[in-house]
This record gives sequence, C-alpha cells and structure tokens, in this order.
Amino acid sequence: MILQIIALAFRATGGDTNEVFVRFKKAFVSVTAIAVPLLLTGPAFSAQNDRAVERPVLGDANGQHEIHEGIVYFNSNYAGGMYDHSEDINYVGRSFMSWTDEQARKHTNGAGQTVKNNAASVANYDPKRVLRIHFNSGCKGRSQNVGGYKNYNLEKWLKNNNASQCWGG
Repeated sequence: MILQIIALAFRATGGDTNEVFVRFKKAFVSVTAIAVPLLLTGPAFSAQNDRAVERPVLGDANGQHEIHEGIVYFNSNYAGGMYDHSEDINYVGRSFMSWTDEQARKHTNGAGQTVKNNAASVANYDPKRVLRIHFNSGCKGRSQNVGGYKNYNLEKWLKNNNASQCWGG
C-alpha cells in the first residue's frame, strides 16, 4: 500500500522527488489522523474498559447490590443488615453487614448477626437463575424459590429458620 502511494505520487509529480516526499508526508498524516482514533476505540482499548462491567467475582460478599447475586435481609421488606452472595453457600459462620450505600446506612439493624436462622426477606439480582433459600444446610430440606429479579419476604415457616442458599436454572 505504501509503495502504491509512492508510485502514484511519483507519477503525479512527474518524478520530482522533493514533491513526492511532500505528498507522501501529507498522505501519511491524513491516514494517521483517521487511524489512531479508530484504533483507540477498537477491541484492544475497549477490552480494558469492559473489565469494569464484568460479572462480580463469585462469592464476593461486599455489601453491594450487584447483578448475579442473591441478597438476604435481617428484617422483612428488604431492610436491616444484608448478606449478598452469588454462589451456593451455607449460612453458618456468615454475618449480616451494613449496606454500603451512604443513604441506606440507617438500615443496619442486624448487622453483625449470623445469617443462619436470622433472615426474613430475600432479593434475587440474577436475571436468569432461580435462588432457593433452604431450611437445612447443604441446600437440603424445604426451600422457597425466588425467580430472577424478584424479591419476597420469606414464608413464615422459613423466616428465621434458614440455613443455606442454592442457585437453579
């Protein structure tokens, strides 16, 4: 391609090498001005930016409402301390935390309490998977299903009687 540009410039100038150099330089600057912005918005550059919107690390209990997570709350109606997680887990040894949103810090009732046998409501932030809250550890026993992007107060028999959560299709 570069040789073709040089040959065209040579023919257009009648063989004047100084004029060929000037035309080649102008063509190079023009092509560069167009190519550089395209390269910066192409796959190599956007891959770096895509990292910010990737799915959270599985099992990341960080106190934020993120896609692909299930969140159990200490109180009914999605209030009080919360515990967020994206994997199948047993609640033993896990604790409710305060919300990270500054406006919601008043919802800290139950923060520090163990999750097992203390959850009253649940929200599913996964669009496709069903979240199951189980009565027993190991995702065994009766369970309540929470569909994608749904939230519920736990049924009376499960409220404050919950031991694990599992995901289904």
